[in-house]
Amino acid sequence: MAIVNGTSGNDQGIFALFGTNGADTINGMNGNDHLFGLGGNDILVGGLGTDSIDGGSGSDLVSYASASDAVTVSLTSNIATDWNGETDTLASIENVWGSSYGDILTGSVEANELYGRDGDDTLEGKAGADIISGGNGSDVASYASSNGAVVVNLATGAASGGHAAGDELYSIEGLRGSAFADMLTGNGGANDLRGDAGNDVMRAEGGNDLMLGGTGADKLYGGSGSDLVNGGTGDDLIYGGAGNDGVSANGRLDGREGNDKIYGEGGNDTLDGGSGNDLLAGGSGADELLFNFAGASSGDGHDMITGFEGAGSSGGDKVVFCDIDLHDISVVKQAGKTIFSWEVDGHAASVTVDKVGLIAGIDYVTGYAEDYLLDIA
Repeated sequence: MAIVNGTSGNDQGIFALFGTNGADTINGMNGNDHLFGLGGNDILVGGLGTDSIDGGSGSDLVSYASASDAVTVSLTSNIATDWNGETDTLASIENVWGSSYGDILTGSVEANELYGRDGDDTLEGKAGADIISGGNGSDVASYASSNGAVVVNLATGAASGGHAAGDELYSIEGLRGSAFADMLTGNGGANDLRGDAGNDVMRAEGGNDLMLGGTGADKLYGGSGSDLVNGGTGDDLIYGGAGNDGVSANGRLDGREGNDKIYGEGGNDTLDGGSGNDLLAGGSGADELLFNFAGASSGDGHDMITGFEGAGSSGGDKVVFCDIDLHDISVVKQAGKTIFSWEVDGHAASVTVDKVGLIAGIDYVTGYAEDYLLDIA
């Protein structure tokens, strides 16, 4: 076991930094250095400059704990870069310590240990049974390149399937799924869950969560807390759960494209079916049911609103028609229901509410789409 420190110059050639067959710590300091761990489980710190870092045999760790800005480290491509454009070349490295900033750390086909430390980090272990530890900040475990569906639970730390098989997760607040049918579950905190492609099942559990279904026919369960939910493309099923879901100016339970079923359940919720033939059920609470005629319209299709609470009484549910005049909407009562109909780009569209006695200005109103923007990436 040895501690080897470099100089402020370029430690290369006969001045390269070598470890022993034990567990060494090698610090290149300044300059463009060459570090060789040789045997043992080593810690290698390149420091400033463009360094070549070779762990040798054993389970070796490259550390960017002292970096002055965020780093991007890939054990797949064996390259590490920082925001200053300095690039380290890595070889025989199994584990990574990130910086105090928002890093992107990627593993390899081997069993890796990725430690984000401080900052809002994105960690992807790839194949192998990995330890993924976000540390402080709001950190994401990504399975975007997984070769199969993953099942990941942030409440228990359990992970299985595809690249998640054998992984252990610690201090992770967000998940990004694969291109397959994933099952992603949050915990009691504020989680960021993104299913991407595939027919995913996502459960936010407690906390004020963000859920993006992505493409595919997804099932999204908000749980308790005030959640922002976007089903993405495909025929999605969305449950808001308890809490005021999507009531901020920047969010809602949003079906987007496809024939969606959206259930607000408890709380004062904002529901937007998006395009397609959607079913909207606000549940208990004073809910807003949006029909947006600006841009990529949610004003097309033939939608159904069930369990409408209001029908002439203030403080109940509201149907909100954004960026359209109520005079351009036909209102008809039929068989105990109220049918609103209009045209979008020459195509007939409608929404049927399972109540009569709705009063303009109370139960159905106009609004502006910009007040309900879903500001998520």
